[in-house]
Amino acid sequence: MSETPAKETQHEKKGFKALRIILKIVAFLLILVLLIHPVSVCLSSNYTSRIHEFYKEDEDSLDAVFIGSSTTHAFWSPLYAWKNHGIATYNFSADAQTVMTVRYMVEEAVKYQPNAVIVITLTSPNVLPREEYFHSLTDAMPLSLTKLRLIHDYCEQKELAVADRLEYYFTLYRYHSRWDSLKLSDFEKTESEVPKAPNITSTYRTKTTDASGAYPETDECAELSEDILASLGELLDYCEETGVSVLFLEAPRPGSTESGIAKMNAVFAVIESRGFPVLKMQSRIDEIGLDLAHDFYDKNHTNIHGSLKYTEYVAEYLISRYGLKDLRGDPEYADFDEAYDAYTEYTDPYLFPFENGETSRDYSLPPAGGVTVEYVAEDNSAAVSWELLQQDVDGYAVFRKCPEGYNCWKEVGTVDASGCSFVSENLVNGKTYYFSIVPYTEKDGTRFYGNADYQGVKVAVPKS
Repeated sequence: MSETPAKETQHEKKGFKALRIILKIVAFLLILVLLIHPVSVCLSSNYTSRIHEFYKEDEDSLDAVFIGSSTTHAFWSPLYAWKNHGIATYNFSADAQTVMTVRYMVEEAVKYQPNAVIVITLTSPNVLPREEYFHSLTDAMPLSLTKLRLIHDYCEQKELAVADRLEYYFTLYRYHSRWDSLKLSDFEKTESEVPKAPNITSTYRTKTTDASGAYPETDECAELSEDILASLGELLDYCEETGVSVLFLEAPRPGSTESGIAKMNAVFAVIESRGFPVLKMQSRIDEIGLDLAHDFYDKNHTNIHGSLKYTEYVAEYLISRYGLKDLRGDPEYADFDEAYDAYTEYTDPYLFPFENGETSRDYSLPPAGGVTVEYVAEDNSAAVSWELLQQDVDGYAVFRKCPEGYNCWKEVGTVDASGCSFVSENLVNGKTYYFSIVPYTEKDGTRFYGNADYQGVKVAVPKS
């Protein structure tokens, strides 16, 4: 006997009620999944925006992707490479990454930029990064099989218990206790102030460290551990199997020890034995034009001044070796022009006009030393003097900067090769000025500027 219509209606109501419950559960889980990542990002204290923003680049649009650790984004300036040469590049890098993590970073980069040259800067023979640096990479990566394999490999090599692995798969598990310490910047950190992965840290732009002490060099190769050989082999196997166009770089590191360099020599010897191109910059200080006394912010990282010299050298190498084209003027790359314009607000106050890549340089000339500046009350001027260089020069350019007025270094006069003093007039009461003396040579009407003291020597003008 068939069920009565009343019973059928009752069954339908129960069915609809169950369906609504299921839909509510699904909706709740969906919302939860959608919220986990942004909430985790806000709570994270190790988030790296340049990793996150890599995924915003148009697919298959970049000429080169630079991969590595802090050395990568200290040395390579993507926006000045664009401004001076029109090549589209990106720093897909996070602090203190190692050979093991670099292998997965290459895999991730190739998925989105399959035709880019992958430029890998290796600085350490270590296999595994410390956990805070591992988080600085993985916290900003979207969920993918590559990310999951990276986390699994890391946890396996560290022999972590299941409970200790959760913080890498679910970052909320690690950072949930940070609610009380959240700041406005935590909600804004998914967007960098300037896109395209330039370095905008204050240290990079403002600090200078004298790294001109003993510069370690050795041709010795140290013995490598089985762990590093295995990780290096996996990286090289992946590059070989996928046919990715790859270049390995060794950045200059005045702070290295001879034993450290010997280990890296061994690493690069393995890479070269596999047929991969290597550009060893440790022995090219003079070719690059790096001034060890002024171009580093610490003994392992260039400041903005050294970075621009390094960028110019490597850009010319890339263009020559890989035939990269000048994309300036292409409307599809207008966002690079916009990013460069935004970046100059951060860089211009610290750069000399001759550092923009458009002016000839003579890197053999150090900045003039023994600079002194005295305020002259009678005519409201500054008397600047310096010591003559031992090298042959054609003159000295006097540069002045007033951070409280105009921010940029400006050339206010020149003195011939025999002169060692200059009077700077038209000072403003109550302002502080900085002076730097830059030697130059001339050939066929072209001036070649030497190196500069980027800090300068200051003088304060009384308010009245």
